[in-house]
Amino acid sequence: MITALKSARTAICQAYSIGSPGGSSMSGVSGGARATNTAGRIACVYEAAKIIAAVENQDDEYTGWLLWAYGPATVASLSSNQRRAIEAVAARTDLAGWCESLRPAGVIRAELVMFAAMDNYRALSVSGARKFRKPAHWDQAVRRISAGQVGINTNQFNREYSALIECVDLACDALDAVALGPVAAALSEVRSYRGETAA
Repeated sequence: MITALKSARTAICQAYSIGSPGGSSMSGVSGGARATNTAGRIACVYEAAKIIAAVENQDDEYTGWLLWAYGPATVASLSSNQRRAIEAVAARTDLAGWCESLRPAGVIRAELVMFAAMDNYRALSVSGARKFRKPAHWDQAVRRISAGQVGINTNQFNREYSALIECVDLACDALDAVALGPVAAALSEVRSYRGETAA
């Protein structure tokens, strides 16, 4: 059985997938049957609307974070959601202070590592496994994000970036701690609407 917060993450992806080709019916969020008739489809849209309202009625930074971190790929990849998520994490890691003593190339690398660390956090939250574990994985991620323009020194990776990655993880935890609560409450309302008991 998945936890309430994990369910909230899943609910966000499914709610924003309603109506898309091959999209969700919200049936997997709390164990309900897949909507096969008109009344069931309308109920699923209502449930999705509850989750979407819980996401979008939050401050801009939390909405951006949730849409980037837990929305379907079509929503997460929107530049506005990426920008808001990056700004929210950067504000909580004091990226400007972190980069103060770095040369311009070092600042770019730190920003790219920060974004890769956000991606790693999202993967762990959604799938239970990190995407990047070894310095070579991080180098590949930075090269992918920068379209091959920038790499990192894998021999110095832990010394140069492990503290930044830890700060990013803490920032992402802090965003989740605030932003997932309203979504979990909306999911509880959806379960109550279905007549289900909390697991």
